[in-house]
Amino acid sequence: MKSPLAALATTLVIVTAPANVAHAQSPFELDPTVDFSGVWENDRESSMEIVMDEDGRLGGTYTTIIGGPNGQPYSRPLVGQARGDQLVFYVDWSPYSMTAWVGQLLDTYSQGEVLETTWLNTLNVRPDNEKEDGWAGIRNGGSSFRRASPAGSSP
Repeated sequence: MKSPLAALATTLVIVTAPANVAHAQSPFELDPTVDFSGVWENDRESSMEIVMDEDGRLGGTYTTIIGGPNGQPYSRPLVGQARGDQLVFYVDWSPYSMTAWVGQLLDTYSQGEVLETTWLNTLNVRPDNEKEDGWAGIRNGGSSFRRASPAGSSP
């Protein structure tokens, strides 16, 4: 025989459980796989050409004018991974810095496909300045990318 407290706890769990709990989406179920292949442009006049394989691995080229020599476009390899409508990618700006982005593709009615990302960038801080200025070399921000052209088409 259950104690009155145990019976009350069981009743509360049954009464307070949402009616749609059986239909709730598991946090491990992914959105349909997005093919991120193609050319993407962001709000900082940078672009990336991504090639995605069937396992979600990303490769390609990232081109920016920010930090490029004399304001000229600067291109470096891009590597990463996609899963569902999310991705993470990385660019090594050797010898200057490194940047990693993580983001999710959003469909907007007015702007089409928008890839919203957060980025972290590290700058090389001289070893003799690391104790005082180490965190000054780590910056973060966000960028919105819009698909300029899908894979296999001209930008």
